[in-house]
Order: sequence, then C-alpha cells, then structure tokens
Amino acid sequence: MWQLSFPATQTLATQLSQDTRTLKQMLLEKCADWHSPIPEMIERTQLDLLMGIPAFDRDPVPISEPKLNGIQIALVGDAAHPMSPFKGQGANQALLDAVELVDIIAQNNQDLHSSISQYEDRMLQRVYTKVMQSRERVTSFHRPEALSTENFLYRGVDEGFIKRLNSLKINTHWNDPKVSIEQAIIDQINGKLKTVFIYVT
Repeated sequence: MWQLSFPATQTLATQLSQDTRTLKQMLLEKCADWHSPIPEMIERTQLDLLMGIPAFDRDPVPISEPKLNGIQIALVGDAAHPMSPFKGQGANQALLDAVELVDIIAQNNQDLHSSISQYEDRMLQRVYTKVMQSRERVTSFHRPEALSTENFLYRGVDEGFIKRLNSLKINTHWNDPKVSIEQAIIDQINGKLKTVFIYVT
C-alpha cells in the first residue's frame, strides 16, 4: 500500500476522486523524478485499486442544537471536528469524544440536553489545538522544502544518522534476507550492528 497527498482545489479534488485514470496520470507526472521504486509503484497500481479522497477540515465551532426528526443529537469524531490526518489525532479524539459524552451523561443522571451541551463545551476546548496543529501540518508537510534532500532537519531527521545508514547501505538497496531493514536500523540505533550485507545494483 502507498499513500500520497497534495494540495488541490475542491473542484479538482472532486474531479480526481471520480476519475482514477486522470488521477494516476497526474501522480505519475508529480512523481516522475522521484527515486525508485516510487514511480514504478504508482505505474503498477491497477486503476480499480486506486482511490483519491478529498480531505477537509473545519474550525471547531459550537453546533447549534443539531436535531434529527426533532430529537437532539450529539456529534463525535469527524462529524463534530474534521481535521487533516497529518497529526494522527482524528481517531484518538473521536474515541475521547465517545468516552467523555458517556461520562457526562452518567454524571448528569441521563439529563441528555444538559449533557450534550456540557460535552460540546469540553470537546471543543480539547480538540481546538489538535485541529489547528493538524491544519498547520498540511502547510508544512506540503512545502517544497519538505522534499529537499538538503534539509533533513526540516523533517525532524538527524542528518548524521541518515549519513551513517547510507554509508552502510541501509537504504532502498538493502536486501539481506537474514536481517530486515527495520531491524538493521534498530541495531544501528542500539549500536549492535556488526556485519553489513550489501546488495549492489
């Protein structure tokens, strides 16, 4: 499985989500000069396995008495506070929403109207920074310098450690059936790697 994200207008995002052939062509163009095996991986992906989804966020704001057929409802997760996936907080906050709502209902002796109001107040306070930080990551993760090999620190990577791994060929050329690349990296972090098997192409 692979995943790629890029900024787009809502119109373009909607069009691409409905036309996987055009989406694939655009991805191939965007990634044409990326290192192997990324272009090949995109090229080999079958159209019926490709899916493009427009992603949105929204300012966390109070919901004005949402009702369904006259019954008051409480919104949790993405329904209440959609956010970008770049901080990894969407599912976490949805789970916290559910627990918090149930706890408040239990504390209020099942007074649903009051419980939902309290829940919304607390939920909005809790998720605000998460939504804003996730939004900031959309910008920072999609800046041109995020792809720069000259700027590992921009992505929070220790440049010295990357050079150390590359000098040992612990990178995309790693092909040791006895030691996975993940284990080789862990061994380097722990200072345990004694022998390096190199696959030369």
